Amino acid sequence: MTVHLFGAVSSPSCACYALRKTAEDNQNSFPAEVTDTVKQKFYMDDCLKSLPSEEEAVEMQGEPVHQSIVSCAWRGQPSFISLLESGMDAELEFYTRIIERFCLPPDAKLVYKDATGTEVDEDIFSDLVSQGNVTLSVFSNDGEKCKGLIEDVLGTSSGGEEVLQEYHTTQTLTDATRRKLVNIIVAHMIDKHGQLPSKAVREEYALGIVTVFPSLKDPYSKKGYINQHFTLLFEEEVSNLLLQKWDPFFRVNVIKEAKRLTPTPELRRMLQAAESPGSELDEAPRGPRFPKISASDAVERLVVFHKSCCSLEEHLQSQQNQQPYLLAVGRQKRKIDNFYVSIDKHLIPCQATRSIGAFDELFKAHFVFNVSYDGALVNFYTFLQTTVYNIDMGKMKESPRVRDLRAKLLNQEVVVTI
Repeated sequence: MTVHLFGAVSSPSCACYALRKTAEDNQNSFPAEVTDTVKQKFYMDDCLKSLPSEEEAVEMQGEPVHQSIVSCAWRGQPSFISLLESGMDAELEFYTRIIERFCLPPDAKLVYKDATGTEVDEDIFSDLVSQGNVTLSVFSNDGEKCKGLIEDVLGTSSGGEEVLQEYHTTQTLTDATRRKLVNIIVAHMIDKHGQLPSKAVREEYALGIVTVFPSLKDPYSKKGYINQHFTLLFEEEVSNLLLQKWDPFFRVNVIKEAKRLTPTPELRRMLQAAESPGSELDEAPRGPRFPKISASDAVERLVVFHKSCCSLEEHLQSQQNQQPYLLAVGRQKRKIDNFYVSIDKHLIPCQATRSIGAFDELFKAHFVFNVSYDGALVNFYTFLQTTVYNIDMGKMKESPRVRDLRAKLLNQEVVVTI
């Protein structure tokens, strides 16, 4: 218990117990007479004790306690830290409080910066906080540790030395070598931390990559392998095309074109879901199988629903699909909590929380990991690659249906209602 009601019948006894317990827990840090005074001469917050002389009373009271309050922030999370120590001990006490407050590793290397962005050295820390009204930002300085991790992984993995050598020689990596780098790192991460490594583990590996290979750092994205490496392959403008174009342009035109098709119960269900904001997934009734893949079959190849109460490991072991697909995890299909890109029985957590953003990452995974499209969905993916992302336009082999649909969509006017 850390809080108790003021004014309750039990409050006096609870306060006295807390005071006596504190004295007992810290009796080795103070003279016995001080501990006895706290235990026997206090009632609530009042102390009454007499001593033979003024000198003895001053000696028992000890030096006045100097307390400093420091405003700090770790990754945007603000807090206040109370410091009782002074001198060199103040920095150590602050470090200990930061570790406890933000649940950081006990051996974390931290850097402090003031409001102007100037790094605060250990030798001036005490003088700075003693002035009062100090605001410090706390940063991790684990880059060297993560760098060593990535260098060790590449140094002991097949093909890793070639990756390091190419970067040291050219200060960049070819597309093929980048994909090799990602494959080596992801394989090691999953081998050491399981199919679903924690967010902290993923960030540790990502920090190591951009520390070893500074020119590969994505200035627009702080985390995430798929988006970062797709951007490195095709630039930021191409990477954002689906999210930029879908809602204001493609979505309305795709719905308009779908309404011209022969109506079926399945098509009407999909149109209703597409026109209903906030609906992520809907039930896909299983109809008869056709020689040509049906819309429901296509959906099942793209996204698989998994109840959050069931084991992800069991799902991976039971899956036979060799091509990448989205795994949507939630309590029900209309309420998805997390998306994953499933590839070769491994799950890569999506940064996106909406289905359109998660699919954007699924599409990019084909390029990042150099994986071919699902044979039954080649025309679908080719349409997106050329029409939405504008990749290899005029070079890809496209079916007449893809070219016809692109012409219809791009030549339609979009009416925006404000």
